[in-house]
Amino acid sequence: MHPLPLVHPYVVIFWLVYGLFYLQEVLVLRPRHPKRGESRQQDRGSHRLIMGGLWICAYIAFFGAVKVRDAAFNIGQVAWFWAGVVLIAAGTVLRRHCFTMLGRISARSSRWCRASR
Repeated sequence: MHPLPLVHPYVVIFWLVYGLFYLQEVLVLRPRHPKRGESRQQDRGSHRLIMGGLWICAYIAFFGAVKVRDAAFNIGQVAWFWAGVVLIAAGTVLRRHCFTMLGRISARSSRWCRASR
């Protein structure tokens, strides 16, 4: 049996959810150019490492799902598919929530720091 993300109608659902997740990752992790006068020495290549790791892990996951038959779920494949889709969507929502909460906290702390000067 083929992996469900490659079989209709599951292909549409999976790639829509995965695409939204990946789009969010690319938008958050895209390289930001420093403002005039800012140093970029804080990064020291970590951005390239994270993006490279993301691509390598995605390749291994999809290659393994298609080529390694022993890694396939033969029993309950549809249930595992839905569990995976729900986990991808939940991870996306959780990440967005964390960014929102951390943004509020960092804005509050930066206001506090400016007020204490």
